[in-house]
Amino acid sequence: MARNKQFNDGEVLDIVLNLFWKKGYGATSIQDIEKATGLKRTSLYNAFGNKRSLFMKVLSTYSDNIKEMLIKTISESADCRAMTKDWLNKVIDFQFNDITPGGCLVIFSVLENEQHDQEVKKLAQSLFWQEKELIEQDFYRGIKEGELPPDFACQRMAGVITATASGLVILALAGFPEAMLRDQVETFLAMMDLQLRPSPCQN
Repeated sequence: MARNKQFNDGEVLDIVLNLFWKKGYGATSIQDIEKATGLKRTSLYNAFGNKRSLFMKVLSTYSDNIKEMLIKTISESADCRAMTKDWLNKVIDFQFNDITPGGCLVIFSVLENEQHDQEVKKLAQSLFWQEKELIEQDFYRGIKEGELPPDFACQRMAGVITATASGLVILALAGFPEAMLRDQVETFLAMMDLQLRPSPCQN
């Protein structure tokens, strides 16, 4: 009779996710994963495949978590401007807390030499496109409901916000202080306000 597994797949993936996030793919060995999870490689391979397969599973899990966080931000924010502020500040929160390792697993994976392949590139591209599209859809909703002006550049602004979010991650990794990054968000919002407020000559 086959033995039942004595571990929870989700819990194991969370442990391995944080391990890859902290150390990177290349620097994380199977021995590291065995030590962190308390599982032997045979159990890991039987459940998840080899190290590469395990990495792709946690990268996909991480991407899903980011999308869920953005969807939650959109649903809970009072309006499009608040959503933009909330999302960019959540990106900063990710960099300055004791829960997450900081940085972004997807960005790390794209930049890591051992991860320069089409599979990782495709997954990263999908996450960033979906981030842009979710923000863009909320902007179009804002236009439809009269929250944003009819000529608001939804596609362009959504793309800029997506790029800004990744830029904030890089700046945090480079050692820029949290207060400076928060100030950058306020500067971005001030630029966004130029599209939201009527020109003085129209008054």
